[in-house]
Amino acid sequence: MFKWIFSLIAGSLLLLTIVVCFRALHPSTPTFVDAPLAPVQVDREAALERFAGALRIQTVSEPLRPTDAAAMRQLRDYLQANFVRINQTMRREIVGQSLLFTWAGSDASLAPILFMGHMDVVPVEASTLGLWTYPPFDGIIANGFVWGRGSMDDKQAVLSLMEAAEALIEQGFQPKRTVYFAFGEDEENDGQKRWSRC
Repeated sequence: MFKWIFSLIAGSLLLLTIVVCFRALHPSTPTFVDAPLAPVQVDREAALERFAGALRIQTVSEPLRPTDAAAMRQLRDYLQANFVRINQTMRREIVGQSLLFTWAGSDASLAPILFMGHMDVVPVEASTLGLWTYPPFDGIIANGFVWGRGSMDDKQAVLSLMEAAEALIEQGFQPKRTVYFAFGEDEENDGQKRWSRC
């Protein structure tokens, strides 16, 4: 009996090994239905300045404290003023202090896609201010970088998505599937609030 079970397991493992090796040696080639899109043209200097401008808005989010509604409103207004085509083309909703954009696709049968980012940033410890190359909320463009709190976490994601969508709209692009852009306001504090209750 054990010999039969062992033979069955060994045979199954041998078959699995053969299938894995065959698939590794003969990978399937993905097929693309659509031709690749032409590169999106973006005014680099203007995009950098819009990014720097967003960094100047102090959307600080601290653990166990409510989000700064005035700063979030200022950033939402800034995005609305600087990305006019998006606001003309997409449905814009304010959920709490967050933003949700819906870019309706031409084919409702296709599953939608979601892109996310967050607009809040962590606070700056006063004792570290002297260690900053440039002040954290000045949004300085220098030495090939945009300097400021949020430049890496996570306003760069929000502004990059906005720039790409704005440029695509300008070029007449229409997505086949519906695209959602969700930009949260409490990533830096909400996670810590949840963990603090555990």
